[in-house]
Amino acid sequence: LRMVVDYLARAYGVSLPDKVNLNKAGYRLLTSFFALFPEEAEAIVKYREEDGPFRTLEDLKKVPRLEYRKVEAKKDRVEF
Repeated sequence: LRMVVDYLARAYGVSLPDKVNLNKAGYRLLTSFFALFPEEAEAIVKYREEDGPFRTLEDLKKVPRLEYRKVEAKKDRVEF
């Protein structure tokens, strides 16, 4: 998936940021940056809206329907 995203970014002049703030990122950015299914990105947004901001990466383990390892794989590129 990353190769596809990289290709599209080069072809259409769109690039992903170096880091993503999990408390501010929208649904589309979460989906593309972390290669999440739409339902996973929606779950992140819904969780932070209902339960407040994330403080640590471990907080994401509480998000229903999220495959945590996808975000953990890019933990060095996450901000809060």
